[in-house]
Amino acid sequence: MKNLLMMLFVFMTAMNVSAQSSKNEFVFQAKSSRAELNRGGSSNLDLSIARSKKYEHSEMKLTVGSGLPAGVVVSFNPTMGDVNSATAAIVVSEGATPGTYNLVLNCTINNRTKGIIVKLIVLE
Repeated sequence: MKNLLMMLFVFMTAMNVSAQSSKNEFVFQAKSSRAELNRGGSSNLDLSIARSKKYEHSEMKLTVGSGLPAGVVVSFNPTMGDVNSATAAIVVSEGATPGTYNLVLNCTINNRTKGIIVKLIVLE
Protein backbone atom coordinates (compact mmCIF):
# COMPACT_ATOMS: atom_id res chain seq x y z
CA MET A 1 0.00 0.00 0.00
CA LYS A 2 2.82 2.37 0.90
CA ASN A 3 4.50 1.72 -2.48
CA LEU A 4 1.24 2.39 -4.28
CA LEU A 5 0.82 5.72 -2.50
CA MET A 6 4.42 6.66 -3.30
CA MET A 7 3.92 5.83 -7.00
CA LEU A 8 0.71 7.87 -7.05
CA PHE A 9 2.51 10.83 -5.44
CA VAL A 10 5.34 10.67 -8.00
CA PHE A 11 2.85 10.43 -10.87
CA MET A 12 0.79 13.39 -9.64
CA THR A 13 3.92 15.49 -9.10
CA ALA A 14 5.13 14.71 -12.63
CA MET A 15 1.73 15.62 -14.08
CA ASN A 16 1.72 18.92 -12.19
CA VAL A 17 5.23 19.85 -13.45
CA SER A 18 4.22 18.93 -17.00
CA ALA A 19 1.05 21.04 -16.79
CA GLN A 20 2.98 24.02 -15.44
CA SER A 21 5.66 23.91 -18.13
CA SER A 22 3.10 23.67 -20.96
CA LYS A 23 1.48 26.91 -19.74
CA ASN A 24 4.67 28.76 -20.70
CA GLU A 25 5.33 27.18 -24.08
CA PHE A 26 4.32 27.22 -27.70
CA VAL A 27 3.81 24.27 -30.01
CA PHE A 28 4.92 24.29 -33.65
CA GLN A 29 3.38 21.63 -35.91
CA ALA A 30 2.95 20.69 -39.55
CA LYS A 31 -0.26 19.18 -40.88
CA SER A 32 1.88 16.48 -42.50
CA SER A 33 5.37 15.26 -41.70
CA ARG A 34 5.97 14.09 -45.28
CA ALA A 35 6.00 15.64 -48.75
CA GLU A 36 6.40 13.51 -51.88
CA LEU A 37 7.14 15.52 -55.03
CA ASN A 38 8.18 14.88 -58.60
CA ARG A 39 11.07 16.89 -59.97
CA GLY A 40 9.61 20.15 -61.24
CA GLY A 41 6.77 19.93 -58.70
CA SER A 42 5.67 21.97 -55.73
CA SER A 43 3.51 21.57 -52.66
CA ASN A 44 2.19 23.67 -49.80
CA LEU A 45 2.48 22.47 -46.23
CA ASP A 46 0.15 23.91 -43.58
CA LEU A 47 1.89 24.94 -40.34
CA SER A 48 0.33 25.84 -37.00
CA ILE A 49 1.60 27.63 -33.91
CA ALA A 50 -0.32 27.10 -30.65
CA ARG A 51 0.74 29.62 -28.00
CA SER A 52 0.47 29.88 -24.25
CA LYS A 53 -0.31 33.28 -22.74
CA LYS A 54 3.41 33.98 -22.37
CA TYR A 55 3.80 33.87 -26.18
CA GLU A 56 0.33 35.15 -27.09
CA HIS A 57 1.18 38.51 -28.69
CA SER A 58 4.79 37.88 -29.68
CA GLU A 59 6.03 37.86 -33.22
CA MET A 60 7.12 34.53 -34.65
CA LYS A 61 9.75 33.98 -37.33
CA LEU A 62 9.92 30.92 -39.61
CA THR A 63 13.20 29.67 -41.06
CA VAL A 64 14.72 26.56 -42.61
CA GLY A 65 17.04 24.99 -40.06
CA SER A 66 18.81 22.51 -42.30
CA GLY A 67 20.78 22.82 -45.49
CA LEU A 68 18.43 22.24 -48.37
CA PRO A 69 19.36 19.74 -51.07
CA ALA A 70 20.37 21.27 -54.40
CA GLY A 71 17.31 22.21 -56.43
CA VAL A 72 14.92 22.49 -53.46
CA VAL A 73 13.54 25.82 -52.24
CA VAL A 74 11.32 26.39 -49.19
CA SER A 75 9.54 29.69 -48.59
CA PHE A 76 7.06 30.71 -45.91
CA ASN A 77 3.90 32.80 -46.02
CA PRO A 78 4.04 34.73 -43.79
CA THR A 79 7.68 34.56 -42.74
CA MET A 80 7.12 36.70 -39.62
CA GLY A 81 4.21 38.04 -37.62
CA ASP A 82 1.80 37.60 -34.76
CA VAL A 83 -0.05 34.72 -36.42
CA ASN A 84 -1.02 31.18 -35.47
CA SER A 85 -0.76 29.59 -38.90
CA ALA A 86 1.44 29.78 -41.97
CA THR A 87 2.24 27.90 -45.15
CA ALA A 88 5.56 26.43 -46.25
CA ALA A 89 5.85 26.25 -50.04
CA ILE A 90 8.24 23.51 -51.16
CA VAL A 91 9.49 23.73 -54.75
CA VAL A 92 11.61 21.04 -56.39
CA SER A 93 13.44 21.95 -59.61
CA GLU A 94 13.78 19.66 -62.63
CA GLY A 95 17.48 19.27 -61.81
CA ALA A 96 17.00 18.09 -58.22
CA THR A 97 18.48 14.72 -57.34
CA PRO A 98 15.86 12.09 -56.51
CA GLY A 99 16.04 10.77 -52.96
CA THR A 100 14.76 11.18 -49.42
CA TYR A 101 15.73 14.25 -47.43
CA ASN A 102 14.94 15.58 -43.95
CA LEU A 103 13.94 19.24 -43.95
CA VAL A 104 14.09 21.04 -40.60
CA LEU A 105 11.62 23.91 -40.30
CA ASN A 106 12.02 26.26 -37.34
CA CYS A 107 9.70 28.65 -35.54
CA THR A 108 11.26 31.23 -33.21
CA ILE A 109 9.28 33.26 -30.67
CA ASN A 110 10.90 35.37 -27.93
CA ASN A 111 14.35 33.92 -28.73
CA ARG A 112 13.07 30.35 -28.24
CA THR A 113 13.22 28.08 -31.28
CA LYS A 114 11.26 24.90 -31.93
CA GLY A 115 11.81 22.74 -34.99
CA ILE A 116 9.93 20.09 -36.90
CA ILE A 117 11.25 17.57 -39.39
CA VAL A 118 9.50 17.07 -42.72
CA LYS A 119 10.55 14.11 -44.82
CA LEU A 120 10.88 15.22 -48.43
CA ILE A 121 10.82 12.50 -51.06
CA VAL A 122 11.95 13.67 -54.51
CA LEU A 123 10.73 11.24 -57.16
CA GLU A 124 12.29 10.58 -60.58
